[in-house]
Amino acid sequence: MTPSPSPTVSVTIVLHNSEHELGRCLAAIRPDLLSGFAELIAVDNASPDDSAGEVARALPAAKIIRSTRNLGFAAGANLAWPHVRGRYWLLLNPDTELDEGGIEKLAAWMDANPQLGAASAELARQLDDELPSTGRALPSPWRPLLEASRLHLLLPRRARGGILRGAYWSGGDQLDAGWVPATALMARREAIESVGLLDDRFFLYGEDIEWCWRMRQSGWSVGVCSTVRALHREGASALRTFDEEAVRHRMVEGEVDAVRKVRGDRHAWMYARATALALGIESRHPGRSAEGRRSARSAAHVWHRAGGRGTA
Repeated sequence: MTPSPSPTVSVTIVLHNSEHELGRCLAAIRPDLLSGFAELIAVDNASPDDSAGEVARALPAAKIIRSTRNLGFAAGANLAWPHVRGRYWLLLNPDTELDEGGIEKLAAWMDANPQLGAASAELARQLDDELPSTGRALPSPWRPLLEASRLHLLLPRRARGGILRGAYWSGGDQLDAGWVPATALMARREAIESVGLLDDRFFLYGEDIEWCWRMRQSGWSVGVCSTVRALHREGASALRTFDEEAVRHRMVEGEVDAVRKVRGDRHAWMYARATALALGIESRHPGRSAEGRRSARSAAHVWHRAGGRGTA
């Protein structure tokens, strides 16, 4: 039998409590799968619902890998790698809905920018959202303090966006972001082969920061394609597994653990405590609402606690 031609993009969706969100995610990528431009490798991460069955019914040609236990996102995604045939590997959350033709557009953008090891679509919660850019600055102790002191307002807008990213970015593509979430993240095969897979010591959150950091250290760039958008119903699957407070703790702990792995215990401690201090300042800011001050105070405790944890 003649083997089928290799797709350009291999899409991996890690499934765990994902059945309710999957329909729109799969429908959005279905044309690229049917045309042969992309393939789907779904990983059933011991999901307690019928996520894998939903994939099999919607896209019978998809490859489904089953794990007997929940390995976490990084290890679950890594199970797909031996089966990846494409030049690009797209990590796609099940609660994400890409633009029509988004896979082809993102791959073409990466083709045009060969220095990129990884890139993301812009993420939004609604079609008309103007959210902070998906490109983030790498964690650094001085950034939260710069914001809390309001000294960043003295910087020209362009410089502010280049240093702080996120909400400060003035729009357009990013070719030199610090990191992007592994929500709709496309990675180049050559970059993966040079830096390795996701670090499976991260169970949930932080693995994307560390991976992008590792790519940058190896000479690859990280980018955001502003002309491709993905709707992201953030945390939908995670909130069916953990409560809201547990998700918040895991996000912070994952970020601090990423800093710890790359920069060491001292830098991670400094980053966590600097962020806690900045949030403490916000919790006393007279311009904040009572709810905003309570939220900042609660978050400060989470960051303070995360600074004393061990390695990932």
